[in-house]
Amino acid sequence: MHAIVADDHPLFREAAGARLSRLLPGIDIAEAADFSGLRQLAAAGAAPDLVLVDLNMPGMDGADGIRRLVEAFPRAAVVLMAGLATETDVREAGRA
Repeated sequence: MHAIVADDHPLFREAAGARLSRLLPGIDIAEAADFSGLRQLAAAGAAPDLVLVDLNMPGMDGADGIRRLVEAFPRAAVVLMAGLATETDVREAGRA
């Protein structure tokens, strides 16, 4: 299984990756600190099964970023994370 943890906080990326490794031994985890990093992984041919992504990281642009993420990784399960998000943010992201 291949996963991407995308968040602008390095300690969160590390903690999320460690937790995934404990839950899913043998998982391959890539990291991205912003939406540009996610695009680079897509361009490199990364085909994740799972993407954990911060809704508010640099370059994400809310629901539009989620749409672009789903286009870049159409087979991946996308899990959104956000320290702060409005009900509207969550609803729009879910539609995306």
